[in-house]
Amino acid sequence: MARPGFDAFYKIIYKNKGNQVESGSVNLTFDDSKMDFVSASATPIQSTGLLTWDYTNLQPFETKTIDEVENPNDRAPSFARTSRGRGFTSISRGFVGRR
Repeated sequence: MARPGFDAFYKIIYKNKGNQVESGSVNLTFDDSKMDFVSASATPIQSTGLLTWDYTNLQPFETKTIDEVENPNDRAPSFARTSRGRGFTSISRGFVGRR
């Protein structure tokens, strides 16, 4: 459960399910009026409501993760959030998910 004043921790998982080396980006969209980005294990490119992580040379069947922290701001009511509720752009021949 994400609660105002407390950090919420997420893991972004991306995987190359193809048989070619891939390069591209992982995009995470969120409601900037309700959540504040705090930090991530890899530095994203930031714009309002969008975080982008570029990746290069993702090998076939390779999986990588990004740990991400958000904080519901004071204007957001307490709410439970599931990984399926997040916005992602999937990578070519791959999969992007969140736990």
